[in-house]
Amino acid sequence: MQVMDVVLENEHQQPIKKSAVNFVDVLLYMEERDKDKSLKTLWTIDPYGYTVFNQYQTTALIAELEILAGKAPEIRDKLTQVINLAKEVTAHRYLRFIGD
Repeated sequence: MQVMDVVLENEHQQPIKKSAVNFVDVLLYMEERDKDKSLKTLWTIDPYGYTVFNQYQTTALIAELEILAGKAPEIRDKLTQVINLAKEVTAHRYLRFIGD
């Protein structure tokens, strides 16, 4: 099974916090239900590599995660955990998605 971690890290790429969510579940949900790919920021996340969001990019990311949470009761808890972690991104903190 593929695993995708979501990690809050500092400017030296050192982990501060790690989400318990396997973000692959979110991507699979999107694959099935977001056929028009309207969640542009979320679709930039590479399931096989690294994707990093800074304080400016997380604004769009959080907005799209909240939209998806409103439409997806099945994965709302997972999305809420990622949203809460994303809200901790600052000038010297980044959100990294680590693909398998």
